[in-house]
Amino acid sequence: MPIWDANNLSAPHTQRELAQIAEASASVFSRSNEQIDTLRDELAKEKAKVARLVEALKACVSSLERADTAEGVCCCGDNMESHGAPMNCGHSPVDMGDYYASKAPEAARAAIAAYEVQP
Repeated sequence: MPIWDANNLSAPHTQRELAQIAEASASVFSRSNEQIDTLRDELAKEKAKVARLVEALKACVSSLERADTAEGVCCCGDNMESHGAPMNCGHSPVDMGDYYASKAPEAARAAIAAYEVQP
């Protein structure tokens, strides 16, 4: 017979029933605390992983900002050294490597801002 019957809402009448309810409640409470502790540990580990990834991404951004990413080819496909003047070709020459390399740090900085773990 269950400790408490949802169809019978009357209060328990014996000390034994009260003790069974108290024991069951303590067991549930104990398991809940264990689960909370486990989840806290998992969250701390995930925060540490994110912090390491953010630091690695910061290092990559710093390196990329200092790297020579020029490919010598304009986004239009012309060679940068022999590229026509802006008045003649209709645009300012932009090295394709530099252009795309400049986009990566922007995206990385946004990701860093969104996921940087606060102590």
